[in-house]
Amino acid sequence: MRFIFQTAAILGLLTTSALATEAGSQLPVASTYNWSGAYVGAQAGYGWGKDDWTFLSFDNTGYYEVPAKPAGVLGGIYGGYNYQFDNGVVLGADADFTFAGLKKDGVRGHYIGSSIPDTFFSYGSKVDWTAALRGKVGYSVDRFLPYFAGGLAVARQNVNETQSLPFSHDATRTGWTLGLGLEYAATDNLVVRAEYRYSDFGKKLFQVGGGWSPLEDRLSINDLRIGAAYKF
Repeated sequence: MRFIFQTAAILGLLTTSALATEAGSQLPVASTYNWSGAYVGAQAGYGWGKDDWTFLSFDNTGYYEVPAKPAGVLGGIYGGYNYQFDNGVVLGADADFTFAGLKKDGVRGHYIGSSIPDTFFSYGSKVDWTAALRGKVGYSVDRFLPYFAGGLAVARQNVNETQSLPFSHDATRTGWTLGLGLEYAATDNLVVRAEYRYSDFGKKLFQVGGGWSPLEDRLSINDLRIGAAYKF
């Protein structure tokens, strides 16, 4: 939790500084820093997910739920290219790959309509890695670049039961992602960033087998990230 607050504080500080810089100028001033160019860097952060399972009966209606909330640290690499127009608008493309430690074990399910946890089974949810390919739009405020980004998201997921009728199934999930962030050019080549991101991977049906009913899984992830990149 402390990491979340620290990252949010960094983002808030940078945003406040950018707004103060812009507000302090009564007349438009041309940017002295140009964001055009390629970049590559490393990032770290914290993610928390919502992984809702629903076991289905023979007529595909849900009868049993497992509310898993995997969470943990993440870290990886990113890179992309920005192009800045004369009016200060910046368009770009951004790609990343991140190893994720999002995990939750010992989750108890319950029958729909009942709040009593089922202690006979112990379920687990895990996300091993994520990746994204996003478009990016921002506006240059000299060395600050607030931006929005969105596009394709991919994640590697595992669902399991380890207590009574063990199973373990992996899947590569695809979905969409949206985020907002702030970059700061500390030097002409060193660019740091702070970002919030939401990724939604929709629903997937797992045919668990071994006497288990089909499992419908809905997965989404929130995360906060900070990063540093070299701009060429």
